[in-house]
Amino acid sequence: MVLSSAWKWLVSSLFDSTHGATLVLFGLLWAKYVRTKNISRFASFLQEKVYGIDEVDDCKAADIGIEKQTSFCIHESMPINF
Repeated sequence: MVLSSAWKWLVSSLFDSTHGATLVLFGLLWAKYVRTKNISRFASFLQEKVYGIDEVDDCKAADIGIEKQTSFCIHESMPINF
């Protein structure tokens, strides 16, 4: 599933939010959707490049990474839903 920038701009205007806030929201939704498609690649990215997660199980690592990103967004007062 590819979501073009045009859709993000449309959602931004419908909900009166900034484009960046919409990107954060779609990023989290995309991560939850795509993690099951190639779990090892997604988990590897989160483990090695983003959060340094120390978890051997790829599914758990992906879930932990998504949760850490969600927590970061909440801490920074970014939207996680509309």
